[in-house]
Amino acid sequence: MMISPQEFENDLKNESLKNLIKMKNSLIQEIKYFEKNKDVVLAQEVTICPSEEVVYKMNLLYLDVCDKLIAEKCK
Repeated sequence: MMISPQEFENDLKNESLKNLIKMKNSLIQEIKYFEKNKDVVLAQEVTICPSEEVVYKMNLLYLDVCDKLIAEKCK
């Protein structure tokens, strides 16, 4: 199950800068993997809920949240 970007932000707002950077790097890896393998991933006959495309879109939103929180910690 995916959580809203607001809930994601609430879960991470007390994390250290180091942990936020780790989360950001992990999201970037997942995003790059999907972008590189999108045709193969979407062609699979296995139904996953939420779909890989939804996970990708949510990861992009989560990445924005991480960037925001990192910027706030660096002030």
